[in-house]
Amino acid sequence: MLFRFRSLLVFLSSGCIILACASSDTAMVPDVQDIGDVETAPEVSPPDTANPDIPEQETGPTIPDGVATDQETTACVPDCAGKECGDDGCGQSCGGCEEPRLCVDGECQCAHPNQIGDACDACAPGYIGANCDEMCTMTGFAVGEAEAWQDSELNEARYQAFSAASFPREMLAMHIYSGSPRFGPSETGVYELTGSTFADCGLCLMAESDCHDFLCLNCDSHFFADEGRVHITSFWGDDGVFSATFEGVVFREVSIDMETHDSAVIPGGMTWCMDGFTFTCTNGLCAVEP
Repeated sequence: MLFRFRSLLVFLSSGCIILACASSDTAMVPDVQDIGDVETAPEVSPPDTANPDIPEQETGPTIPDGVATDQETTACVPDCAGKECGDDGCGQSCGGCEEPRLCVDGECQCAHPNQIGDACDACAPGYIGANCDEMCTMTGFAVGEAEAWQDSELNEARYQAFSAASFPREMLAMHIYSGSPRFGPSETGVYELTGSTFADCGLCLMAESDCHDFLCLNCDSHFFADEGRVHITSFWGDDGVFSATFEGVVFREVSIDMETHDSAVIPGGMTWCMDGFTFTCTNGLCAVEP
């Protein structure tokens, strides 16, 4: 009995020694789970680009070949073909216009469409007024017969034309009083028709309509030119030629005092425009176009 007890003590003592040695010399290793017991993570697949729930990435517009990009700039080519003024398409000018002309659709034009001349100071045929926006009542003069004469003693020269040989007819006349007190033209040149009446004009242009006698005393309407200019191109030289051209000439209906010969424009009366009228006479015989 005593022997068994001692043997047990020896056995227990040996076990304690083994345990003590194990705890001091050997690190404690935790239990390792069997690899077969570890759950693996689920597989992750890339997104399906065809899935309508996933928005497509914007890639931007396709740039055709030959079109400039931000890194590529096309040079601007100026275009002034057929232009005398205005923009050249590249921010520069094709030229300017001298006053009073304005640039309209690449052309230098007068401010009003019926104005003509380099200085826009004349009206197109058939138009009158400050802005050339009034139409003439009558235009031109068709010559049926004409004559001219000169009186050197009185310093006078005259041209007179009729629209026909029979009545009623129209009459056109240009009278020049070169001497005192009117001092009209005595040589070739360009002369203005402003600031005068029938009573004091040195260069007088008159017209009559619907005349019923040779002396034009019985005419329905009387006209006096107070606008425009006359180009006297030949003034009874050695060759006997007397010629002139009307430029922008406007006759206005007037009343004439037969005692004083003063003329007064009738308000709202008729106008008769004869721009471009020309005559040429040699020794009193005047050419008449057929």
